[in-house]
Amino acid sequence: MDVIEVDTEKTKLTEKKTSDEKNEEEYSYIEEENISLFTKIIYGFGGSGVQMSGLIIAFFLQPYLLEVAKLTPFAVGNILLIGNLWDAISDPTIGFMSDYSPYPRRMSFIAGAAIPFGYFYFLLWVVPSQLEDNAFAPFYYGIVFIIQQTSKTCIHVPHSALTAELTRSYDKRTSLATYKWIFALAFGVLATTAMGFITEAFTTSNGETDYKKGYAVSSMIFGSYMIFPSLAIVLFIKEPFPDP
Repeated sequence: MDVIEVDTEKTKLTEKKTSDEKNEEEYSYIEEENISLFTKIIYGFGGSGVQMSGLIIAFFLQPYLLEVAKLTPFAVGNILLIGNLWDAISDPTIGFMSDYSPYPRRMSFIAGAAIPFGYFYFLLWVVPSQLEDNAFAPFYYGIVFIIQQTSKTCIHVPHSALTAELTRSYDKRTSLATYKWIFALAFGVLATTAMGFITEAFTTSNGETDYKKGYAVSSMIFGSYMIFPSLAIVLFIKEPFPDP
């Protein structure tokens, strides 16, 4: 009986030692992880395009559709409603698809959506001559808005997921998130401020403000820029292999 009790106690001590060693190894791994300043800057910069798009759309899309595209309030309300409802559906859908995609599961979505994100952002702020006073105009803007929101989701959701995958350290994850939001807010405020100046920078032959041209030029500038943050993530950040 005493021998059995001693063996049991030794087994428990061995299991506890093994568990402690495993915890020490994991803690050591976390402490030794190195997230360079360059990686933090690229990660933060990578989210700037999405935030710029979101803030500009929040401030300017409704007045643009009403006053420049000349859509009815009913049509504008439905475009914004359907676009945001679709965004609520696409977020978890893209997240699920990204989680179960083959490696590189995050970068493949970001790389594939980078150019459509910028291109459809540009199309959203252009008034095609064929659609002026055309009953099909609300459908055009609705479709473009949905595609633009979907491409934004394909960048934003995988990019956010990378925060937890680049490091297992709580402090380093907090640091990555801090860089992300510093860049997002700085570029977002800068873009919305510049948008207001650019849209009023052009005049017609009658001396009136040419908002149609102003929105088109600003969308070309920002749409072209928005491609590069996503590409920077793909080119300069190595996605870790997922845990088995």
